[in-house]
Order: sequence, then C-alpha cells, then structure tokens
Amino acid sequence: MSLIFLVLVALFAFWFLKGFFKYVLPAILLLIIAKFIFGLAFISLHLVLFVIGLLIIVWLIRAISGSRNR
Repeated sequence: MSLIFLVLVALFAFWFLKGFFKYVLPAILLLIIAKFIFGLAFISLHLVLFVIGLLIIVWLIRAISGSRNR
C-alpha cells in the first residue's frame, strides 16, 4: 500500500512539477547505492522507502510554496 502511494506521489511530482530529477532522484539513487555498496544491515528497505517518501513530501511542499510566492 505504501509503495503504491510513493509511486503515485513520485509520478505527480514528475508530471506536474519541475526539478524532480534535480533534487529527489539523486537522493533516492544515493540511498540505494549506499545500501548496496556498504551493505548496511540497519538500512532496511522500509527505512529507505520512508526517507524517500519524506524527501518527496518536503520537496513538494517547497515547490508548492515557492509557486505561490511568484
């Protein structure tokens, strides 16, 4: 359920707002690369998904508030 929600939020950010590849995608890639390179046991998939969701939500809030100020 949460994975579907994250995919929908990511699609919303990709289609309707600019800067998705600039800010959100590199953070997601860094988390995934760090998980595979270092093999950190305490970085679980749920933690990664949770952090990705938080990054997307924070970025959406910043994008929406930035568009209101213009």
